[in-house]
Amino acid sequence: MRQDIEQTQWPDYLAEYTRRNEGRPTRLEVIGGQDEDDFWLECGLPLTGIDTETHGKDAPRIEIMLGGGSAFQIENHLTRSIARVCRVTPEISEDGRDQGVEFEDAESVRTILRFEGSDF
Repeated sequence: MRQDIEQTQWPDYLAEYTRRNEGRPTRLEVIGGQDEDDFWLECGLPLTGIDTETHGKDAPRIEIMLGGGSAFQIENHLTRSIARVCRVTPEISEDGRDQGVEFEDAESVRTILRFEGSDF
């Protein structure tokens, strides 16, 4: 099931989404852009958090933080920042489990966070 989340609800929704899914292994994909690129940014890092910045330059901005291990293991961390987000669409399985979430920016570039073992 897919249904867009209203922009006014993004901060609360994504904070709760993080609480429900923190530590789950992820895959992060980017689709679109000027050259219609489609590429994977990472595979296997656990979800650490998703933050929403509603004010300031390039707002609304979403940051997806992934990683594991200690803070000293830089290679085990990744933050994807998405400026001028215009759409947030979670994917929920028939049994109500979060499968992932898609973020679309003003240039129609989609960043898709999937949980490993979930089809989106």
